[in-house]
Amino acid sequence: MNKKSLQTAILIFGGITAVIHIAIAFVFGSFDLLFLLNGLGFIVLMWAILKPPAFLEGQKTLIHWATILYTLVTIILFFVFNAEIGYGVLGLLTKADEVLLIIALVLHLRAN
Repeated sequence: MNKKSLQTAILIFGGITAVIHIAIAFVFGSFDLLFLLNGLGFIVLMWAILKPPAFLEGQKTLIHWATILYTLVTIILFFVFNAEIGYGVLGLLTKADEVLLIIALVLHLRAN
């Protein structure tokens, strides 16, 4: 894949994750701040990859690794917090999307 295709994949996978987390923040009858913040975090990271702010100009590697770490923490905490109650189809599909995001980020780093 070329860099542009990988960048598009990163934005799609990150966008899917962000939308799901933000939607879950407002579902199930109560507001969940952690889901909202997680979704907003993915939006900020996708924005930083697409158009890095001036203070991060030239730090694309740092932004990629921050996004990879953020995504890994999200995946790990999902399994930790849901170990007793079960994972559910939406949760597992979201984790698959996040794994694809990490793969796209690593491939994009290698393409630089």
